[in-house]
Amino acid sequence: MISGLGRVREATGDLAGAAEAHARCLEIYRELDIRQGEAYALVELGRAQNAAEQYPEALGGLTRALEMYRELGYPQHVAWTLNYYAAALAGTGRHAEAFEHFQQALARNRELDKPDDEALALEGLGGCHVAEGDTETGTDYLRQALAIFERIGRVGDARRVRSRLDGLS
Repeated sequence: MISGLGRVREATGDLAGAAEAHARCLEIYRELDIRQGEAYALVELGRAQNAAEQYPEALGGLTRALEMYRELGYPQHVAWTLNYYAAALAGTGRHAEAFEHFQQALARNRELDKPDDEALALEGLGGCHVAEGDTETGTDYLRQALAIFERIGRVGDARRVRSRLDGLS
């Protein structure tokens, strides 16, 4: 329930409130010693920190979440987390490392047939290419992401990517 509140707060632009809710959720999972829940809360907190451009803070928790999901043997959760980890790397300007992790996320999410997370990886790859000055390749990745988001009905995500593409025209 608290995690859902964090998502709602994030969606309404209350990034501090989102981080607070996810941090509280993390505390509860730790108190109860529920490792899968702890890893989940770390990813949600990292998402909120990425949205607030607190990339170094996000990297710490997302690194731990990746370790935990690997230890627990949850490949789908590793693939999901890789996108947010790579986004935090990109936010710190570490585009080469981010590119590598977005590529891993893309391959894993395609293998797992997760089009929403596949599109996030494509969007991330596009952003890295654009940030490095390769607008043509970046635009291609962003168009692929947009097509998937539109196909699966992710209206907000499609709007965000379309806006990025419009800004490159």
